[in-house]
This record gives sequence, C-alpha cells and structure tokens, in this order.
Amino acid sequence: MCAARRKAPQRRRDAPKAGNRGRLLELTHCDGTVQDGLPRRHGERSCLKAMPKLIRYGLFLLLLYSSAAGAAPTGSPDLPSAVTATGWVIPSGQEALVAAMVAPGPDFAAGWSLRNAAIERNTIVCQYAAADAQTATVRLIHPDQASNAVAKSMRFALVADPAGAVLVQALLKQLRQRESEFVWQAPRARPQSSSASKLQDNPSAAAAGPLPRAAELLAQVAEAIESGNRAAAIQRMPSLQALGAGETPEVYAWAAVTLAARQKACNHPDLPATLAQAATLTAALNRNVSTTALLLRLADAQNDAAAVDHAWQSLLQVATAPAACLGAVHFAEDLQLAKRGPAAIERMQAFVDRAPNCLEAALVVARIGRRFALADRALPLLQQVLNRSPLADTPTLARLAVDVAQLHASAGRGPAAMAALAKLQWQPPVDPQLLVDVSRIYLDVPDPDRLVQFRQRSDANPHDVVAAFVAGTELHHHGQWTASNVYLARTAVAMERQPRLHLYMAMNELHLAHQPQAEAGIERAFAISDRDPDVYYCRAHVRVGANNASGAVADLQHYLTMTAGSVETYAPKQARVQGWLVSLLACRGARDVGQCVQTDQWLSQLRQLGPWLAAGVGAITLLVLAWRRRRLS
Repeated sequence: MCAARRKAPQRRRDAPKAGNRGRLLELTHCDGTVQDGLPRRHGERSCLKAMPKLIRYGLFLLLLYSSAAGAAPTGSPDLPSAVTATGWVIPSGQEALVAAMVAPGPDFAAGWSLRNAAIERNTIVCQYAAADAQTATVRLIHPDQASNAVAKSMRFALVADPAGAVLVQALLKQLRQRESEFVWQAPRARPQSSSASKLQDNPSAAAAGPLPRAAELLAQVAEAIESGNRAAAIQRMPSLQALGAGETPEVYAWAAVTLAARQKACNHPDLPATLAQAATLTAALNRNVSTTALLLRLADAQNDAAAVDHAWQSLLQVATAPAACLGAVHFAEDLQLAKRGPAAIERMQAFVDRAPNCLEAALVVARIGRRFALADRALPLLQQVLNRSPLADTPTLARLAVDVAQLHASAGRGPAAMAALAKLQWQPPVDPQLLVDVSRIYLDVPDPDRLVQFRQRSDANPHDVVAAFVAGTELHHHGQWTASNVYLARTAVAMERQPRLHLYMAMNELHLAHQPQAEAGIERAFAISDRDPDVYYCRAHVRVGANNASGAVADLQHYLTMTAGSVETYAPKQARVQGWLVSLLACRGARDVGQCVQTDQWLSQLRQLGPWLAAGVGAITLLVLAWRRRRLS
C-alpha cells in the first residue's frame, strides 16, 4: 500500500487507519496520518478522562457527608441518588457467587458481618453490621450506571453510605479476586428508525440520560477549560443554586469553591459573586480536614497568597488523612486549570513527602506532566512512588506505571518507557483503557520483534487479552486487516465497552471493502461513547464510503469543534481536516464522493506546487535556450 511506504517522523499512530475504499485522501488514515500524530489521549481518554475526577469528587463528597454524619440519627441514611435504574441488569443464577464476593474477609475491619446481600435487578445491596450495632450499606452497580461512585473495579462501581465508607477498600480488594466470574446482561439496544440512525447527518444524536449531578457538571466545565475552549466552558458553567439544590452545607460549600476555581480559570464575570458565596458557606462549616482543604482552594481562588500558605501548612499537618489527600489533589487540579503546572507539581511533591500513600497525588502529577510537557519535572515524583513497590500489581500502581512509560515515550526515551511497562503485572480482568494506552506506547516505541512475540503468545493462549489486543493493533498498522481482526476478535468479551476495539475492527472492514460491517462497527463505538472526537473522525471515513458527503462534513465539523484549542491536538491533523472539509463541500453532489475527494485533494496539491513547477519549467527553458545559443555561436 502506498501509505505504508510514506516517510514521516515517528509520531503517534494511536488511532485506526482509514480504509482504501471511500477514503478521504490516499495517504490518510483514521488518525489522519501513517506515522505522524494524533492527540496523546484524545480518543477514549476524552470520553473517559473526566471519570477519575468524578470518582475523586464522589469520594470527597462522601467524606463531606461523613463530616456531618455525627449529628445524624443512627441507621442507614439514603444513598446518593445518582444511580440510574436502567441499562445493565444482573441475570439470575449468580446468588452464590455474589454471597461469596461480598462476605467479610480478612481485609475487613474486625467486628463487621454481612447482615444481608440482595440482588435487585441491576444492583447488589450489601448491608453490614458492626459489633457495636452500627450498620452500613454498600451498593454494587455497573460502572456505566453511577456518576458518584466512591470506587470502581472492572465489573462494579461502589456507592456507599457514610458508615459504609470504611468498608469500601476492603470490599473492592475482595471483589477483584472473583469478579471475572460475574456476568452482566447488556442493555437492550434502543430501536432506531433509519432517520435516527447514527450514520445519518446528525453527529450529536445520543441517548438521553439522567441530569448530571454537581460533580459531573463541574467536570464537564473543567474538560472545556482544559481544551482551551473558553466559550464552551462559560456555556456549560452551572449556577451555584443549581449545584447546591438539596445538598448538605458541606457539599454546597464544596460546589461553591470548585465553581469559583472553574470561573477563575476562564475569567468568568460571575467570579466575585461566587467567591463571596463560597466564603460565606465555608465559614459556616465545622473545622475539620475537609474544611481545611476547602479554605486552601478558596484562598487560591481569591489570590490571597498568605492565606494559601497558612492553609497549605495546616493541610500538610494532617496529610495522612484521606480527606487531605483528596483535597490536595483538587487543589492541584485547580492549579492545572489555571495553567500553573510547575507549581502544582511542586505542591504535590511536598504533600507526597508527608503522605507517601496518597497515590492520587502521583496520578494528578502524571496528567499535569503530559498536559504541559513537563516530563522531567513530573517523573521524579512518579518514580519515587513507583519504586516503593517492586511490581505494579494493583490498579493504581499499574496506571502509574503506564503514566511513567507515556512520559518517557513523549520525551523520546523508548528504553525507559519499556522498562516502566516491564513492571506491569496484568491481573484479570484486564483494564481496557490501560491496555489501549499500553498499545499506544508500543506503537510509539517500535520493535520489529514485538509483533512476532505477541502473536505467538496469543496463538498459544487465545484467552490472553493483552497479547491478542497488542497483536491486533500492530497488525492493523502493518496493513494486515484480516489478521488484525482475527486477533482483535479474541478480546471482544474483555474489551466490549472499549470504543477503540470497535474503531479498529470497523476500519479494518473498511479497508477490506466491507461497508456494512464498517458501519456496524462505528455504531457499536457510538453506543459506548459519543464524546470521543476520533469516533466522529472515523465515522466521516465510513460515511464517505457510503457516499454521504453531508454526513461526513457534519462529523468533521463536530470533530473540529470538540478539539478546538486542545493542547493534545496534533496541529497538522487539524490542518488536513480543514482541507478535507473544503473538498467534501465541493463534492457533496458527486456520484462517487471518495473519488471526487481524492481528485480534489490531488488538484489542491498541484495548485500548491504551481509556483514551484512554473519556476522549474522556466529554469529548464532558460538552460535549453542558453545551450542552443552556445551551440549556434
């Protein structure tokens, strides 16, 4: 294939290639290039990158609830209400497995016993009792069905009442031992008419869901700020009244301080009023670790350097408290949104020196290091945390090892990236997002022997999800479309909720001129997430194959809107997309849209070369005339 021979700098190749049939440009892949780049984590990270923040926000809100729990009556108060009642359900026949998974084990605090475990269609309700008659409730639901989970494993999201917070980590560790045996029943597909199909012209068509809670709303604002889209951030900015409606004073104050930090980051005109309300709400709270963290963030939003230093020192004195860890991380995120990455790393280094077990601090430093290209500043802290464990055998340490590898790879240190990945100990079930990130690093650090090794591993053990996915993605980038899908299909169960699996397989089908299968693959990717810019980008290629120029235009415009101003966007790709849009607009009435676009792009390249061609012809003409004149003389 011509594209496979193109010489280009070694850059990111983390998105699937576009097909030969109906492609936008002969050398164009689904990531817009053969070997040059795509946003580091723009794909599914864009659709998922808010989730770690939501989990932290949920845990922080839970700690705030706990702060006020002392004055509440004993018993089991109502759980937070962000659990949806639709979608994934629990099929029958798993009662014994559930009972074994949730029964208190050796990691539980002494004195706790399981009072009851009930399966309620899509929720496992676990009620525990302590020796002192205290009760606690923890609910296990599908990860897609809760925005305020305090913790997540591969198969479950955990939502706990304040009393149940002390049981979450022990229960999470226990769930991971057997959750691979647990089965969720997928939600039924929503009926769609042809006019509502996601392959039609509306790029924003998506299932209606429950109204996001405060943490989700604020995370969406942060995402817009990080992408550099101030207009979108201001448009998404909720009112403080909407955030605090029906919440406890602690949560209301947290929402006010967080909103103020968001407004400060985008110079929102309502910032002074929000700061005044945040100060009033925070002043009314009882003094505890959570309040200290809020005072720190509030002082930073007010640009009060003396108050920041005082609150920071107070937080360091209680650094080992869980609420202090989360508060420090939120403070670092405020600094990140204000584009003060070096200051955030410096603060987190001081905090980790006091609280070595605050792994979230290392994770936020990794994100800041990637965002601001501060690998050399971020890596010492990350390596310090990672060196405490000989193997990255827990989900957080595994995530950290991959972050370290990504930073090394981005700095051009391939051997160091591979050394970081060598610490990974894949524990079933495999984290799909982690595996996607690892496969990207492998593509960034080429090794001619890697494909052979992973194919042999997968052939010897077809259930080895890691080997099959890496082999499948490597084969895709080697242009072996059929073989790629053979290996990717082996990951279908483990990676069912990972949009990149379906994008890779869809683009393989497009290369093989299997238009219906390519369309079906894109549909599956959209069913998982419509917040990944590259889903729209790849669907544009599929729509060109279906001669749907208007739909392809809508998708590329939507892609450009989602990636506008993002620090993770690869500028040459954006320029190519702009060029394709021009060609697509000119080809909307063509019988063969793909051929029309290729021709238009070819003519565009000739037009760009026109002055050089004219100069070359002129020079040759002068040389010929001079030669003839010399002969005649």
